[in-house]
Amino acid sequence: MSSRVPHSTPSVLSGLLATISIAVAACGGADTASLGTSGPDESTAPHPPPTVTTTAVVSSTTTVAAATTTTLPNEGWTTSQIDFQPASAAAAGDRLWLAGRDEENEFILAFTLDGSTWERVDLVGLGLPTESTLPSAGAIRHQMVLGSVDDTLYGVFAAPPQQGVSSQGAGADLWLVTSGVDGAILLQGPDDTGIDQRLDGPKNFRIMDLGYITGENGRVHLFANGQWWEPYRTDDSDFTAVSFFGSGPWTTFSEDQPPGPELRLAGAATLGDVVVAVGLRGNRQAQLLSWVSDDGVTWARGGADAPEGGWIQIEDLAAGGGRFVAVGSERPNADSTPSEGFAVAWWSENGQEWNRVELPPVPVGSLVLPNGVVWLGSRFIALAGSQFPEAIWTSTDGAQWTLDKADGEYFVPGRDVVKWGDRVVIVGVDWVTVSPPNG
Repeated sequence: MSSRVPHSTPSVLSGLLATISIAVAACGGADTASLGTSGPDESTAPHPPPTVTTTAVVSSTTTVAAATTTTLPNEGWTTSQIDFQPASAAAAGDRLWLAGRDEENEFILAFTLDGSTWERVDLVGLGLPTESTLPSAGAIRHQMVLGSVDDTLYGVFAAPPQQGVSSQGAGADLWLVTSGVDGAILLQGPDDTGIDQRLDGPKNFRIMDLGYITGENGRVHLFANGQWWEPYRTDDSDFTAVSFFGSGPWTTFSEDQPPGPELRLAGAATLGDVVVAVGLRGNRQAQLLSWVSDDGVTWARGGADAPEGGWIQIEDLAAGGGRFVAVGSERPNADSTPSEGFAVAWWSENGQEWNRVELPPVPVGSLVLPNGVVWLGSRFIALAGSQFPEAIWTSTDGAQWTLDKADGEYFVPGRDVVKWGDRVVIVGVDWVTVSPPNG
């Protein structure tokens, strides 16, 4: 799943944060009437370039050996138990990173070099707050996300708000974690990054749900759900983008769509300067929605319709070989049962116009449907991934697919699917499964 921090010294941070773009789904609509238009003036006040406040070498860590490691028969996939619950994963360089929580509900950031032994980063020791000094109104769901950009790890954690850090009334402070050279971990709060959970103005904006991090060529994009709101007048959910460029101003974009179902982002990916996010509106939607930008400021809308009467479930998005590929499933109609679902992929060369293709069916069970997709350098791999992959589809172009593996009739999908070098990783509730090289 798209679902995504590098080790850096102060001298290289400005390069790592050359461009930060935050894209969010927002409620109520801003003062922007159409795509590709900047938002209200109150959201474009310039912020100073980020400065480094805290650095540390990964020395204050805990090594966590996996409880069990099992090689799956005839496949070479291995699964390992871990002692915390991961919520997001990303690979940067030779390290696989996980963000999650332990049994005491504390944030965990950990990495592995071999897929079975984990080292934790002491986020509290770096300065991440653990106790709130402000009342929490408007809590953030999915309070952590990791991503890899140019082989650098980026993470955002929604920590309890501290007095005078974010806008008054913020439900959380958003802390940026990066990793860079020599194993140094950087932690920055909103005072240094300018990333705030709330933006004040005639209509207020607040991030409500962290989603995805993607980017390329020095640009970093954080996607999340949120709300534009006025007291007693919040009525819909819109895609919004808030972009920051080094020393430039904030630029806010919002579609300002008519009232409708809540927007749910399902994935994000980048090809060169082109970044694409995909999502749905509501629980029984008949259209894949996409948003495309080549600068993080202006956005164009795209999408694809389900066959007449059908509805779509989108699970993930990947990019490679000059194409974007989304995977998920469809049902014949909104009243269909889960057993009537079937696997589907959509591919696009520009992120706006999409081509639909049904994946080869799994003969042993129609409930086995793709929940992740990655690009491994020469092919896309879509999989129904639990503690082991129940089904694997492969394609070199996103248009022609083969079913390479099919086991089981029902599965509980993992929480994230990511690429780690030439391997595929499935992340579950308290386990990680890693493929052999080249999937």
